[in-house]
Amino acid sequence: MKTGEQLKNRALQLLNYTDRNGRLDSQMYADVTARMLPLVNQIYSDVWYGLYDDGFEELGALTDTLHLPERVMNEVMPYGVAMLIAQTIGDADNQSLMTALYNRKRAILTHKRRRKDVMPDAV
Repeated sequence: MKTGEQLKNRALQLLNYTDRNGRLDSQMYADVTARMLPLVNQIYSDVWYGLYDDGFEELGALTDTLHLPERVMNEVMPYGVAMLIAQTIGDADNQSLMTALYNRKRAILTHKRRRKDVMPDAV
């Protein structure tokens, strides 16, 4: 995945918001799709600051490219976006599941940062 649109589609598939053939049901969830940009930007921001200290720029449109490592876009972000979609719709079961999965997946963002040695030299 590289764009917000692809991320949105993956999140909807994870939630099983599809028709009987497994394709996205765009008519049934058109209202959520119309409000998707802020949801994607919220998770994008959350994940960005898990990796970097500054420099975040929101997507202007869902067709814009996400600037994150591939693994993060594929393994972490869809669950966060799915969590917010389910919350927006009021789907408590899916929200609970996606929250647990997102928090577990987000743990891969934790990494050790180097610490500067500030101890004075021994005399």
